Amino acid sequence: MENLVITQLSPDREKKRMQNLIDSLSDHYIIVGISRVGKLAMGELAINTNNIVAVDKDEANIQHAIALGIPYVVGDATTDAVLKRAGITRAKGLIAATSDDATNVFIVLSARVLNPEVYIVSRAENETSIDKLKRAGADKAVDAYEIGGQRLANLMVHPLAVDFFETTLRLTKQDLSIEFISVKPGSMMAGKSLSELNLRHVSGATILAIIRNRKADVNPGADYAILADDQLVAFGSHDQLRKLETLVVAS
Repeated sequence: MENLVITQLSPDREKKRMQNLIDSLSDHYIIVGISRVGKLAMGELAINTNNIVAVDKDEANIQHAIALGIPYVVGDATTDAVLKRAGITRAKGLIAATSDDATNVFIVLSARVLNPEVYIVSRAENETSIDKLKRAGADKAVDAYEIGGQRLANLMVHPLAVDFFETTLRLTKQDLSIEFISVKPGSMMAGKSLSELNLRHVSGATILAIIRNRKADVNPGADYAILADDQLVAFGSHDQLRKLETLVVAS
């Protein structure tokens, strides 16, 4: 009988523990909608920060946040109560990544009212919804078929850089793009300088910046040493960026 009572109380205790953890956070990022795009955005954002709260009304989707050790709220984020539980009034940013545009509009509206200063990025299933989401209060709204979770995360962490890159790319006719490539522990690059690696010669891609501890070193010099957990901001063709990515993951 005692074991049965403990089992019944465990979910409540876990919910209280999780709420206490979220209540201790500030300047954090809230991701609403942990389906395919939301999972990608959460994984990418987790590379830059561990100050994240995941929100989804489906407990099965929340399992991905649990696996990453990310605090979570199970509930409908179109309600003020759920957003408040996620700490919206103290949050730095919010990503609305559900697959329903109407739901994202409600989330954006509620978040903007509860925190006029929060930076909001929203997924849009239909291009026609982009203007509606912006009118609702989103700082950025992007077509889900043109972007992945990585771009949602980059728009949140590096909004000015993404704006600059995309404007530049629209003015070119070549098959060029910008990618953020993470240097994992054990990579052959870790501890070596850019001159030693000679990445431009080997891959053809150009390193525009290196992000370390959430700060970007733009146009790093030849003696700049790459460390594990750095992010390379690279510019080049699809083939050049794939070559660079292969080099980065090599051990």
